[in-house]
Amino acid sequence: MDEKILNYYQRKQAEINSLPDSTILEAMLKNIGHSVTRAELVSLTGNHDRANRASIARLRNRGIAIVSETRAGFAGYRLATEKDEVARFVAGMQSRARKAFRAASRVRAAFNAHYQEVFQG
Repeated sequence: MDEKILNYYQRKQAEINSLPDSTILEAMLKNIGHSVTRAELVSLTGNHDRANRASIARLRNRGIAIVSETRAGFAGYRLATEKDEVARFVAGMQSRARKAFRAASRVRAAFNAHYQEVFQG
């Protein structure tokens, strides 16, 4: 594991003052190199899965690369620990953002093209 990345996460942890977010990051740091399931996060935080996913989104927005992992019968989260893994995470997030933007643009264009038809007839 790249020590610089571990140090980065530890510095970021010191900046977090939201208890749910801090609890999730602490669980990730304690399990560095391993995934934590969504059910485990519910148990660790005492929060609903949806609240935990919102915390993960906030942590990601603070620059913390929490990656999702899914495979047969398993779904969980873990901290990216290698430079190439962080690069893959960033590329994946950017790809999803481009696809979402493209879909929104197409819906807007289609709606605008048929606006009068939709509301007048």
